[in-house]
Amino acid sequence: MEETRGAAMAYYANMSNKKQKEVVKFFNSIDKNGDGEVSTEEFLGFIRKKGFNTELPQNVFKLLDENNDGTLNFDETVTFFYMITFKKFTFCKGCGIYLSGLHFICVKCHKADKEKTYDLCNSCFRDKNHSHTHTKFLDNDALLRRKGIMGKMFNVVVKVLKVGAALHGLLS
Repeated sequence: MEETRGAAMAYYANMSNKKQKEVVKFFNSIDKNGDGEVSTEEFLGFIRKKGFNTELPQNVFKLLDENNDGTLNFDETVTFFYMITFKKFTFCKGCGIYLSGLHFICVKCHKADKEKTYDLCNSCFRDKNHSHTHTKFLDNDALLRRKGIMGKMFNVVVKVLKVGAALHGLLS
């Protein structure tokens, strides 16, 4: 979760003033009593109202509560905003832990629906601690790099075809 917190705060620090004000408004919309902290009740009310209760694991509040004081401060809520905005709710289908770093993704599921992937932590993938029907997995970094290479190759093929079409038009 530390990596996600760092990314969230980096994004926030580099946002426009207008966008930062939106994040403050987001925080205030959850902090119903205005005490500068989001209680578990306020948090649960927000996720139920927004329909996130089916997507989030039970321990998401505890994951966000970095200092373990039972409430979310502004920075911890910025992390939640980041997770919602960039759909960073990735949990291992084997053991349920939050996946913020390198992990494995089912290639077939990823191709079918990039929003609903089958993700595994390194341990569950190594120990085969899952009951997934597909067998081809790549780590998220390898998958990203592979997509970059495939995209570049596609662009080269398109350029070659365009040049070929242009030459064909000139020759006929």
